[in-house]
Amino acid sequence: MNRRTRTPDAPASPAVRRRAVLAGGVALALAFGGVLYASADEAAAPAVPFTTEQVEAGQAAYQQHCAACHGAEMEGMAHFPQLAGPTFQDRWSDDALGDLYVYTRDQMPLGQGGSLPTETYAEITVAMLAANDLAPGETAFDPEDEDQLALPLGPAFGAEE
Repeated sequence: MNRRTRTPDAPASPAVRRRAVLAGGVALALAFGGVLYASADEAAAPAVPFTTEQVEAGQAAYQQHCAACHGAEMEGMAHFPQLAGPTFQDRWSDDALGDLYVYTRDQMPLGQGGSLPTETYAEITVAMLAANDLAPGETAFDPEDEDQLALPLGPAFGAEE
């Protein structure tokens, strides 16, 4: 048998080098693809928890308690700010979900902060999020959940961190 053996300091043949480069490239592509797949999954998940049922209840509560000042479509009126759109998102993108909830609970309706049930404030908060193109998911917003209250709104609104 005429078999060539390569000493450790001898250069690899061009075919061996090509296979090594190809194998490394495949490994890199698989690893990078896994990162992209994980990022796509994270982007698809709702950044802020709330359900469709909460949105529906929140829209009704909003019409009853908020629309007279902020407009039927949250467009804002006179001295009352809009609650949907870029201005609202810019205002709240540096804050957490809890900041929006607590502000709404403590300050609204104007001059009557804290006058509504906790659940109503949670639903109105959710209605504002939905009006800003956030999608509902399977998990309900719970204003007693510290982890939920700490969630940043910026990524949900598409703001860069």
